Amino acid sequence: EFDYVRDVMARLGAATSWKVAMQPAKPFTFGTVDGTPVFGLPGNPVSVSVAFEQFLRPGLLSMMGADRMFRPRVLAVAETAFTTAIAKTVFLRVCLRNDARGLVASLAGGQGSHQLGALADADGLAVVERGIDVVPAGSDVWVELHRAPAQVTLADRCQPDGPSG
Repeated sequence: EFDYVRDVMARLGAATSWKVAMQPAKPFTFGTVDGTPVFGLPGNPVSVSVAFEQFLRPGLLSMMGADRMFRPRVLAVAETAFTTAIAKTVFLRVCLRNDARGLVASLAGGQGSHQLGALADADGLAVVERGIDVVPAGSDVWVELHRAPAQVTLADRCQPDGPSG
């Protein structure tokens, strides 16, 4: 595992860098060089996409003065149990559909950070907060929408501006 971004940013005099407790998207680096923000994104395709959505996109929108920086979230029911890493916030690629239970989230495919097909198929990312290792089947889970499937009605289940705070 090679991470050259941190070394390059240090040589440039970047003010800050860090790794984040999330999966996928670790490592992620941020700093400023002569007052200019510099984002260092991870190398795996899914990791870079998640890091972009969680950090770079909101950062750019904030710099542009946007009111809404995060994608909308909806509350869905987990079709099956989702097992995750308890020490990290985990973003799972999921597909959404409506049934008698309401909006249902199911895994879009393999969840490895190299498995781009599941990201392409996904309607959004189920967000499992740090400290939770299992989301039981039938439990509620927030899903950050990356597209709204035609069959999904978002009416009362929508969290309009992503995470609070």
